[in-house]
Amino acid sequence: MKLSRAQLELLTHQVTQHFEDELQQDIGQFEAEFLIEFFCDKIGPHYYNKGLSDASVTVSQRAELIVEAIEELTQADALAD
Repeated sequence: MKLSRAQLELLTHQVTQHFEDELQQDIGQFEAEFLIEFFCDKIGPHYYNKGLSDASVTVSQRAELIVEAIEELTQADALAD
């Protein structure tokens, strides 16, 4: 996963702020960027795959609704009698 420079800067600020607020530790920009890259590499694929799985379920559910709607619109075949 590749972050834009703006995204990386925002996340770096958020990480350094979190460390200061919650852990009372000052970490530098380099350390924060290292952590972000580590988590992107190690955890990012899990969330990416989960997003794809969730999207697949949603598309399947919507497709099922479309099939049901088409079946409701289908008229009885007068030639079958």
